[in-house]
Amino acid sequence: YNVSIDYILLDSSPPNVSLNAPLSGINTSSQNISFNFTVTDDSTYALNCSIYLDGIFNVSNSSTSNNTLTNIPISNIAGGSHSWNVTCIDIGTNSNTSATRNFYVDIFPPSISNVIYYPNISEFLDPNANITVNSTITEARVNISSVILQVHNGTGWSNRTLSLISG
Repeated sequence: YNVSIDYILLDSSPPNVSLNAPLSGINTSSQNISFNFTVTDDSTYALNCSIYLDGIFNVSNSSTSNNTLTNIPISNIAGGSHSWNVTCIDIGTNSNTSATRNFYVDIFPPSISNVIYYPNISEFLDPNANITVNSTITEARVNISSVILQVHNGTGWSNRTLSLISG
């Protein structure tokens, strides 16, 4: 007699997906971001994982290794608020979606207005006179930590850090 026995392993457990980077709430000026996650599964086979940016499929990696940090870069992300998550499917077609994280791509410069300087007539200037510069500078996303005024002194450029008077 010749007997052969085939075993079929049923995989009914979904993979676990953990997001590593970027952190939730991060503010960045880069439009090119490396998304990092780890997926773990009972199976040793590669998994198919997809990144969703703002709820829309963006990119897939069909050979994501089990229990390994995975980096997937995405380029040319528009400025503004974004959300991201990862969905992975194992060999048994079980799927799971990670938590959703938010981040902000800040490519918008601060607003500068109401620039007033005194004295504002060149004949009132002399080499030992102080020049007072007032302006309003606003930034929607972050606190402004410093303002640098670039001044030409007749022979070259120099930078001066301005002091916050109010606000």
